[in-house]
Amino acid sequence: MVVCPKCGTKNEEDAKYCAQCGANLETGAYPSRRYKRKREEE
Repeated sequence: MVVCPKCGTKNEEDAKYCAQCGANLETGAYPSRRYKRKREEE
């Protein structure tokens, strides 16, 4: 079992991301979110 450093949830040994909060279990970082920005043409 791997315990998430962010929320403390127990995850499978081979899990890369927490099943509860989505944190990266290898680095402890949350996954990045990519937002599409629309270009405003003048």
